[in-house]
Amino acid sequence: MKSQRPSFYRRDGNSFVPTGLGISPWNGTSQVGMALAGLAGHVLDGVPTTQPMMTIRISIDILGTVPLEPLVPEIRILRDGRRMQVVDAEFRSGDRLWLRATAVRACHTDSSEQLVPATRRFWEESDPHYEHNWFEERHIDLDRTRAGPGAIWTRFTANIVEGEPMVPLAVVAMLGDFGNGTAPLVSMTEATLANLDITVCTSRMPRGEWMLIDADSETAGLGLGYSRSRIGDQHGMFATALQSIFIGPRTASTNVSV
Repeated sequence: MKSQRPSFYRRDGNSFVPTGLGISPWNGTSQVGMALAGLAGHVLDGVPTTQPMMTIRISIDILGTVPLEPLVPEIRILRDGRRMQVVDAEFRSGDRLWLRATAVRACHTDSSEQLVPATRRFWEESDPHYEHNWFEERHIDLDRTRAGPGAIWTRFTANIVEGEPMVPLAVVAMLGDFGNGTAPLVSMTEATLANLDITVCTSRMPRGEWMLIDADSETAGLGLGYSRSRIGDQHGMFATALQSIFIGPRTASTNVSV
C-alpha cells in the first residue's frame, strides 16, 4: 500500500526532484536544510556494507542557497574495512556542487552501556502544539522571539523520497537541523538563522516517532555562531548535533513560525 504521507523528493532516474514541500522558510525560493539533510541521510543509508554496521557520525556541508532543482548524487566509498566504512556523497545540479555528506560507520561489538535518560520531560497536552507541512512540534521550553536555549519534542509527518520509507539515518540527519530554531542565537522575529553545515554523532539509532531536541547556542556577535543539540527519544538520549549558523537580516518574504 502506497504511503499517503507527503514527500520532499521523487526519484527520476538517478536524480531527486524537489516536490515543493521543502521550500526554505528563510527565503521562500530554495531548498530547506532539513530536506537536504534528510536526502543525504536517505542516500547514504542505501550504501551497502560488508557486515552489519551503524553510522556513528554523519556530517553535511550545504554549499550555498540550493535552488529548487533536481539533485544527482555521486557516491564514493573512501574506506571499506572490516571494522569501519567511510562513504561520501556529493549532490550536484548541472555542473554545480551544492551538497556534500559523509557517513562514518562502525561494526557492532559487545560493550557495556552508559545510558543517559531523557534530559527533558515528555510533552503534555497543555504544551504548545504546532503543525507544519512536514513535522509537528510540542514546545517544552521555547520562545523564538528571544535568544537562548530551548527544548521541543517533534515528529515527522513526511517522507524524504516519494514511495520510500523514512530510514533512521534520514531522521537523525533531519534532527540535526533543529538546533538553530530551538536555541535561537537572536530573536527569530528580527533575523534569519541559516545553517551552513550539520554534524551528528550517534550512540544508536532513534526509536519511535517522537524525538527530543534539547539545544543551546553561542555567538560572539559577528553575525556567526553555532548551535549544539542533545537528541533523544522516550528511551533516552542517543545523539549530539552541531550546526554552524549565519545570522542574516530578516526580509518581508521570510515566514517562520514562532
